[in-house]
Amino acid sequence: MLKNILSGSSDPYMSINNTSTKMNNNTQPNTLLQLMEILSEKSDDSRLSDEFWADNQAHADELAKRLSVTPLQAVLLSICLRRGPRNVDFDDIASHLAI
Repeated sequence: MLKNILSGSSDPYMSINNTSTKMNNNTQPNTLLQLMEILSEKSDDSRLSDEFWADNQAHADELAKRLSVTPLQAVLLSICLRRGPRNVDFDDIASHLAI
């Protein structure tokens, strides 16, 4: 059921395997996992600069709205989830920030 919540499925019994997380260039992301993947990939080596926010503000705002957090919190959560629960340390977070 958690996978369905993360994937944005409205049917709690629908398997994540039945939803497509692949996108082409003409498709907008529509699941939480797609938004998180985009934000975490785009944040690599970006130092979350003004250019990063200009290019990704809409995705960050959408994810933040769905999770009831701030856009920065949404991006940081995306980074943490991509790295895995045991592989995230302060150096990983600092490398994404201008610290």
